[in-house]
Amino acid sequence: MPIAIPFFLIYLTIHSIYVVINKHRYRNRPKPLSEASLSDEVKEQLKEDSNKYSNKVTDWTVIKSSSKQITERMSSFSKEEATKNCGNLSLIADNYIKFVTSLDIKSMDSLNPFLHKLPDLSLDENYVLDDFRPREQTNSVLWLYVRQKDLPRPSDADFKYLENNFFHVFGGNSNRCRVERQIKVGNVPAFTYKKRIKPLEPFHYITLPFTEEAIWQAYLLASTYHLIGMRWHGTYEARTFIFAFGDIDHIDYRYAVAKEQIRAIWSPQLAPSVVLCDGYAYVIHCWFNAWKGFEQIKCRVEYDLQESRVTNFRVEETKTLVEYHCGICF
Repeated sequence: MPIAIPFFLIYLTIHSIYVVINKHRYRNRPKPLSEASLSDEVKEQLKEDSNKYSNKVTDWTVIKSSSKQITERMSSFSKEEATKNCGNLSLIADNYIKFVTSLDIKSMDSLNPFLHKLPDLSLDENYVLDDFRPREQTNSVLWLYVRQKDLPRPSDADFKYLENNFFHVFGGNSNRCRVERQIKVGNVPAFTYKKRIKPLEPFHYITLPFTEEAIWQAYLLASTYHLIGMRWHGTYEARTFIFAFGDIDHIDYRYAVAKEQIRAIWSPQLAPSVVLCDGYAYVIHCWFNAWKGFEQIKCRVEYDLQESRVTNFRVEETKTLVEYHCGICF
């Protein structure tokens, strides 16, 4: 025990130095640009980008089941833009969805296989993709994070609030993970302590080019919790992605009425598209939500051109094209 005390003090000293260094880096980080700091030329360019995009999207008015209405609302898309690259995006998504929905993620040591179907995404080789949940936790959805490759996956016992199963998508998940670590002198353990493991954001460690296909792949990875890993109330997050007319058949047979309404309004212009702007992109696609209906999603994807990384996903618009509620409650 006397031997352990000096080493504990050394550990505290090193930790204090680390904290001071990081505080200094934080204070000296680049400040975000404010609108007032932008030149007139840059402001004009941003305005042009915004107008360029806004001329290509629908007016986002709620559509019931009229094919004439949807044609009118989609008329602002040029035919070339509506079909540009959508076939390739659909193929990428179809291959990814078929693959991940065939996996048993509870039995996997890591979720790196997800990236096999997303070839434009490159994960730092020192990390692995994983699910930050106890394997037996209920009432939750897939929580993607990365952990260091040389560290084992935490066991269920390492999660402090295993039985406190809140649904993290709504901001209530209380998962806390502390794993046992040892400081050794030679091969002799000096003392043991509990280290808190925080879920690291995957896209801080994933690089990708700024292309339509790569941004689409990043969006698919971020949306995987809509496809697999849903438990109990997490099933409210289930979505059926619709990229082409034939995908409507993938909707559960119990929702036959909704399927017929979606078939009635389907247009090739509803196929997925990605619009690249200066340092951000828009992803537009459709899915079926059994509790709201057939929806069109517009998501803004922020991209760091210098770091070649996605920094944020933000859904800006969700518009219902066919209203529906399955009546199922969990």
